Amino acid sequence: ALAATLDPVAGREKLSAALRRATAVEDIPGFCDDLDDVASRLGRAGAGGRRAGSLTRSEVVRFGAGLRAIEVRDAVWIAVDEGCLGSEQLWRELARRLPSPYDAAPLFLLGWTAFRTGSGALANIACDRALASDPDYSAAELLVVAVSRGVDPRRLPSLRAAGVVADDAPENNAPEDDEVGGG
Repeated sequence: ALAATLDPVAGREKLSAALRRATAVEDIPGFCDDLDDVASRLGRAGAGGRRAGSLTRSEVVRFGAGLRAIEVRDAVWIAVDEGCLGSEQLWRELARRLPSPYDAAPLFLLGWTAFRTGSGALANIACDRALASDPDYSAAELLVVAVSRGVDPRRLPSLRAAGVVADDAPENNAPEDDEVGGG
């Protein structure tokens, strides 16, 4: 019964052509100028208890294409983790309405939301479906491992506190030659 709540809606493949045309955030007119705008648009879409199916076709296409960009997905993931963005209903609607592989990000975000609220069963189902849609979706793989190992979401620090979000680019944090035994 729980798995059925994530079953795809009929006709979702009809969005495939529009999604292929909008494969990058830059290609989506008016979608975003920055990540704050993405969060704002998603926040408005998920706010106020909007009824299921209330996203327009255009919103579904924009969010589906935008969330395929890892930097967008990661910014949204952090906002979700901090409780600033997203509702289970929003991720569920996007997951059900988007065709594969565009449904992987909302399925993962639904899984993360479920995990953080203590619903390991829904987290597992959502991540299994994300991986069925996109077998290389590493964020979903990480969440499956956390759930299967019984990680307590209440004891897990926020992504920002855990250092997942860094102020410096990774290349700026590389060790000096003499730190790795070079002299």
